[in-house]
Amino acid sequence: MGELVMVAFVLGMLVLFVLGFIGLANPRWVGLKRRSRSSVVYFGSAVICLFIAVALTPESSRESDGAESRPQEDTDHGVASNGAEPIEYVALRELISSFADLTEAQRDRWREDNGWKHWVYGTCVVSEVSSTSWMSEIADASYEVTCELPNDDRAVLFYDDSREEEVMDLRRGDVLDFRGRLKTIRHWGFWSSGYVQVN
Repeated sequence: MGELVMVAFVLGMLVLFVLGFIGLANPRWVGLKRRSRSSVVYFGSAVICLFIAVALTPESSRESDGAESRPQEDTDHGVASNGAEPIEYVALRELISSFADLTEAQRDRWREDNGWKHWVYGTCVVSEVSSTSWMSEIADASYEVTCELPNDDRAVLFYDDSREEEVMDLRRGDVLDFRGRLKTIRHWGFWSSGYVQVN
């Protein structure tokens, strides 16, 4: 729910910026008499919306994920690099399906209890490839690949610089097999997204 409120404030900020520019052209179009007043009212309100949106950004999106220790996977054998115990992979599609059946309060608790706990795998169809931004779920990654899962949910895969060439070769519509560590799942009304650090 917090994400939707944040998106609403960002959209409100954009609308206020547009109204501010319209007020600069002709202040009467926005119901004010002077350009200076329309600038202060609309641009000031837009800046306030920006600060509120940043304040509502989940802490998990802003903090550096590098502080958390994540054992690295040995891709040949499926065991942690320290050799402690085998990694058990779970289908991301199954986790998202069970997550979608939860109430909002249960989803919040699930996210608190299960952050970085699951190693997941899956197959998806690439729909978007981009660089990460300050609003990305995993801030210390370099690339973000959004994929469609077979049940209309999404996998958002995060890659570091060492996988740049592999990421640059991806095109929309490519079928992609992935394995990695799940940070969290978020529900967006009509679909859910799983955020995965690919190894």
